[in-house]
Amino acid sequence: MRLASARGIAEKTLAESRRSECRQRGLQSRRASCEQPGALQPRTRAAQASATGRPPLSAGRRTLCLQGHLHWGANGGAGLLLRHVPEQGNPVYLLAERSQHVDEAGTWGIPGGAIHDGESVEAAARREATEEIWPLPPYRVTGADLQDCGGWRFHIVRADVSRPFAAYATSEAYATGWFTLHQMNGIRLHPGFRKWIEENARHGR
Repeated sequence: MRLASARGIAEKTLAESRRSECRQRGLQSRRASCEQPGALQPRTRAAQASATGRPPLSAGRRTLCLQGHLHWGANGGAGLLLRHVPEQGNPVYLLAERSQHVDEAGTWGIPGGAIHDGESVEAAARREATEEIWPLPPYRVTGADLQDCGGWRFHIVRADVSRPFAAYATSEAYATGWFTLHQMNGIRLHPGFRKWIEENARHGR
């Protein structure tokens, strides 16, 4: 009982410390105008109730592909590309600006990461999206695309949502936003995602 009580006090103290840090830095969880195409959701450090932590070493270690590139994930990687297709106007896609804690910092792309041992591609994409931008609304998977880099594979799971929603950025992302393909010309895209756009999005995917 004493151990449980002490643990509860420690967790409460940690939560209060995090809230104080957010107030000092002005990191408020605001659902501002990020539902509008091209508008950005401010950076936040809100606690993530469903976070599962970093991938295990067996799945998360760096892997050198045949092209000489280092990748994160011995089992390959997966990401979730969410799209909203309005009745009028152009489709918008949810992107996240990558933080300094991950590769290609400062670029915009989809939330994604290493596939855990025994994990399906769709499950990995959903888990990574939940860890990096949350909360996720219901979505409908429309397909998946494979990018191969010297034997290392990254899976892009495509899914549609009924409307744009406010996605909060965690420590792995600086900001989130909904963008049309035209608006993406004005931001710095992750090389892998830019390649996907060139190969797929222009054809209506």
